[in-house]
Amino acid sequence: MAAPPSTATNFFSLLLVAGLALPLAFAGLSPLPFGFIGPLVSMIVLIGARIYTKQWPSFDWALYAWWAVLSILCATSTLWSVTPEESLERCLKVSALLLFSLPLIDLARTCPAETLQRCAMAVPLAAAAAGLVSLGELAFDFPLHRLLKETPGDVTWGSLLNKNVSVFIMALPAALMICRRARLYSLGFLLLLVAALLAIFTDSQASQLALIVIALGWFTVFILPGTGIPVTFGAAALLLLLMPWLSPLAFDIFAADLAKSGSIASEASASMRLENWDFISRKIMENPWTGFGMDATRSINDFQSEKLYFATSTIMHPHNMALQLWIEFGIIGVLVMIGFFGFLLRRLLRLPASDRAAPFVTFCVTLTFLMISWSIWASWLIGFIAYLGALTVLALRTSSAPVISSLRP
Repeated sequence: MAAPPSTATNFFSLLLVAGLALPLAFAGLSPLPFGFIGPLVSMIVLIGARIYTKQWPSFDWALYAWWAVLSILCATSTLWSVTPEESLERCLKVSALLLFSLPLIDLARTCPAETLQRCAMAVPLAAAAAGLVSLGELAFDFPLHRLLKETPGDVTWGSLLNKNVSVFIMALPAALMICRRARLYSLGFLLLLVAALLAIFTDSQASQLALIVIALGWFTVFILPGTGIPVTFGAAALLLLLMPWLSPLAFDIFAADLAKSGSIASEASASMRLENWDFISRKIMENPWTGFGMDATRSINDFQSEKLYFATSTIMHPHNMALQLWIEFGIIGVLVMIGFFGFLLRRLLRLPASDRAAPFVTFCVTLTFLMISWSIWASWLIGFIAYLGALTVLALRTSSAPVISSLRP
């Protein structure tokens, strides 16, 4: 029988779980703290555990190698960037945020199983709190946001809460897996109920689509346990590769019909988004090999747009992961991301079949938001993705087996 974990190990494991749960619990008010909470918790637990236990966790050096590849790519893009100083500044910020967040995953992998069993309820409860706050705000005219913040002048409260709702949805697969493994069935039912109600009240069509993706992801694993996951990853890689050619085609075929008043697509500004993607794709073709540098979209002012549904020809970012990689790094960046997808797929297929569903669905739902929503370099989003990696590891390690008492001889 393995020796029980030391008091220090238990303490820092509990601190890690608390550090993961608390920002999630308050995400219903704002997800922005994920841009600094992850690195802060990571460094406190990592350094504290090293001092008191005299040991480092087992680092996932392959994951850090991919971090190095991305950082080198971002730094190199300053050589061809239209705004070298801005690209370098974004590169340093993103690289540091990722470097100091990744130990969360290493620390989650070394959490003692019995410690996780004792606090299994923490993360699902935090997710439920985040979802309930967002639901309450949407259903009752945003009482907390009206109390804590000034009324926005150019956007609605509902659209401001889109990020909050998305955090709950991306954390949902791991939270449900913990509920199932720890036999917290009532809490799991509450999470599903909150998700269903959010689908009704949210202004975010991306969140509604993401909930459908969650259902389809679990269905895929259940119906096609052997081929569903590789085929999905292959389709995602193909989509990244072909997006600059698919976007103009989609704009020409679908934009006019999607713009018809009263349709769901019209409310989601689908035609506007397709026009964005169309003029970004045509700009990509001017330099498809290396692109225009990291985070350069906001500085490009010569996009050629018909301005049918989008009033200007400038944009902060593409709202599309594939197009952002293409326009910033060209084919080089796309191939790097496809390689990273292969790395994730290989890791996923090494898991037992019963453990694959939650990580796979988390990948699918996160990719859904990345393909239609925010900049991939948003600090809160990068921090949250690293957080999701740690959360998924904790979910995989949670078990309903009886806890072994540390007092047992």
